[in-house]
Amino acid sequence: MDSKEKRQLIVIGNGFDRQCSLETTYDNYFNTRFGIKCTEEVNKAFYRNTDIDDIQKDFYDNCEKVLIEIFKSKETKDSNLNIGDIINDVLSSFLLPLNEELNNKINTKTNASQMSEALRAHQELLKRLVDRSKEILEANYSKWDLIFLSAKVCLTSDPLAHWHDVETMIYRVVTWVLKDNIFKFCQNYSEDNENEYFDKTFYGYEFNSNLQNSKTIFRRIINICFHEDSKVTTKDDLAIKMLDDLNSFERNFAKFINDQVNYEDDVSRNKKDYLNSAKDLLKKLVFPNFEMSPDSVIIDVLNFNYSLDESDFLEMAIPNVHVNSWTNIHGIADYAKKSVQSSPPIFGIDSHDIFPSRRGEGVDFNDPRIFFTKAYRLINNHVNDIRNSSFQKNVDVITFMGHSLNKADYSYFETIFDMYDIFHSNVKLEFYYYKGYNKFSIVEDPKLKIKQSERETIKKVVNLLTTYGETLKNEHGENIVNKLMLEQRLDVHVNPQQE
Repeated sequence: MDSKEKRQLIVIGNGFDRQCSLETTYDNYFNTRFGIKCTEEVNKAFYRNTDIDDIQKDFYDNCEKVLIEIFKSKETKDSNLNIGDIINDVLSSFLLPLNEELNNKINTKTNASQMSEALRAHQELLKRLVDRSKEILEANYSKWDLIFLSAKVCLTSDPLAHWHDVETMIYRVVTWVLKDNIFKFCQNYSEDNENEYFDKTFYGYEFNSNLQNSKTIFRRIINICFHEDSKVTTKDDLAIKMLDDLNSFERNFAKFINDQVNYEDDVSRNKKDYLNSAKDLLKKLVFPNFEMSPDSVIIDVLNFNYSLDESDFLEMAIPNVHVNSWTNIHGIADYAKKSVQSSPPIFGIDSHDIFPSRRGEGVDFNDPRIFFTKAYRLINNHVNDIRNSSFQKNVDVITFMGHSLNKADYSYFETIFDMYDIFHSNVKLEFYYYKGYNKFSIVEDPKLKIKQSERETIKKVVNLLTTYGETLKNEHGENIVNKLMLEQRLDVHVNPQQE
């Protein structure tokens, strides 16, 4: 680049944190939340099977048995059940035997003077695991915890493997409760009508054929969570209650992210290691040729993660790199401890899912799902009151690192593309993907798996840009990918630290 000053917008997704050794996947969150990781540590202490996939399977198999027992009778009234009892039954059946085994090992009489240092350390580990399993059993679980847990049991594959999968599930559930499930707000209710609407709402999902009545169980759990409050008289009231409970789930997720960022041990990593990895990765995104240049670079960062913020970046002090703005668009996990005003983490649904793309085409401005849109939640979180600066008016490069490019965030990207007029300008687009393995992939060859990651990313890039091109009036927007390629303004690369 001839200019002595480079201007860049960097969009950061979960692949960034994963490359920096943070296990911030939803899969790991649920494993930690429901005691699967604790079981892994216990098995390690007892020299048993520590394969997390095997432990996970045992846990969800156990969940199936408990749910079948709870719902085995059609006469069981949903009003007689509550979320605390259901989650307690599920977790107790899995963790109480483990807890008892730990206590038995700890209470085994051993002469303290004959206890080796290694054995003493082992005993301390077991005590910590007892405390951890007890903490899991006694935790306060939200209604969304139960819904996500039930989804993992009642649906095939893993419906919540990625961040965007959770937001998709939120959209389907609020649509069912607030929009499609009309039986609560009309008098023409029948079981057949309810099942028909439920099938339409959850189209695309496959229910677990190994779990008898899996669809009915999942539907009844949603109804238990959000339809058994006699004080709720309107859909807006119900939506606010659902949102309040989602806030509780978000606070629990924030704690999980903080634990991951601040996790320390003598072998693996600590927060300093994470910040150093983040610094190295950002440096390579800014200087992709791996050669530090004397040219200054001014960056804006749009961070979709809940972990890294501007104060962390300022600690890194990358030479010749200056921050114009840093936005944690969906909040920051450590919001309560930050010296500057910060917003808590949020999950939301995209406005495209609610409002039609064409103006005036049946828009329902009274739709209670609006409370769950990212637009509403950003305003409600006063994000613009917290941001210290807007994006630069002009940039040379827009860099995406580790973002899933899911439709839930299309609104953000379309706004950015409009802002910098990517169809007519000289702005270059770079997409870096995290070369992680998809555990559901049937491909076995490691090299082919890497190629598969590349192909999936390219497909998402094409979908994003083509969808954006369709919004351009009086232009050949459908050809935007070809145009960017011919003008050498579009690149897809593997994460620079994985090359």
